[in-house]
Amino acid sequence: MKNNIAQTCLNPSRVRAYARSEGFQAKTDRLDAEILTRMGEEKKLQEDFPLTAEILKIKEYRSVLVFYIKRRTQVKNQLAAVSDPD
Repeated sequence: MKNNIAQTCLNPSRVRAYARSEGFQAKTDRLDAEILTRMGEEKKLQEDFPLTAEILKIKEYRSVLVFYIKRRTQVKNQLAAVSDPD
């Protein structure tokens, strides 16, 4: 993350379809790199930049929050299903 190198996230099946359309059948690291480079240059893919430590922390907090909101809903539903709430 220090170098702020641009990246792009792609669907692997989209990359594989592109490789097949270019006539590539084999799958090696060297060919993968070549295919990804060609695809990026040809398709003019939009670059993303790596997430900062702060954003990663916020995403982690959000996932914990979502977990507890779902758990709260489960507990509310369980309580509603009890015939005698006392």
